[in-house]
Amino acid sequence: MTTEAIIESGMSFGPFPEGHFFNIEKSQTLREINKHAKQNEGIQIAEFLLLKTESEKAIVSIIEAKTSSPRPKSGVGNDYEKYINEVKEKLTNSLALFISFYLQRHPGGNAELPERFRHLDLASVNFELILVVKNSKAD
Repeated sequence: MTTEAIIESGMSFGPFPEGHFFNIEKSQTLREINKHAKQNEGIQIAEFLLLKTESEKAIVSIIEAKTSSPRPKSGVGNDYEKYINEVKEKLTNSLALFISFYLQRHPGGNAELPERFRHLDLASVNFELILVVKNSKAD
């Protein structure tokens, strides 16, 4: 188990079984990539990855946590649309970065992954992209 819960956006996640949690947001490889990016052009990433197994199927959940969300409104260019696009970008970037770590496209990236993540058979993995919002009304 991870020794303590992870606190993100005012919510507590975990603890998780040993090797089933990867804090991709705090990875050294991501820090190095963003260090070389121009200001405000670094990779935005989700909070963490969680490995679950159901029967013989592995599931990698990519978790993004938010305290709140803007109210949905119709029309193009509103705050809600911008919010959703930012969340989609973080989840997509996290999936792409995980795959690049798995495929050893970054020096040391694969070594950052917990062993269980490194030995997954990607052909049989399901991915879940999850947004958790602490303060949001169902409507």
